[in-house]
Amino acid sequence: MHSTNSQKKQSLLVVWWLSSIVNSACTFFWDVLMDWGLGQVRSGRHLFLRGHLVYPVIWYYVAIGADFVLRCTWSLQLASAVHLKGQELTLVLEVAEVFRRAMWNLFRVEWYHVENKLYSLPERSV
Repeated sequence: MHSTNSQKKQSLLVVWWLSSIVNSACTFFWDVLMDWGLGQVRSGRHLFLRGHLVYPVIWYYVAIGADFVLRCTWSLQLASAVHLKGQELTLVLEVAEVFRRAMWNLFRVEWYHVENKLYSLPERSV
């Protein structure tokens, strides 16, 4: 009976990790494609970026990479609450989440203004 219980726990752990991966991937792609208007292969000038950019080009690539990493950290935060008993890790992950949300807001507001043609500054040519 102990073996069956252990197998159930192992199966649930695998399902939990797969769910975490799918959730992180979906929310990452939603951030980049829908909320930031990026990920457009057809833009021509810069790979995976749109035609009109307000910030320097490098910041878009940094934001995409950081969003991917930070979207995956929520799983670690949940795992730390269950398995890892480190207050320092929890603090670092919570600060990282605050940073991710602040970054998301900057790029979301920028995309809203670009999409609705509310931005009056000229496009950067970097």
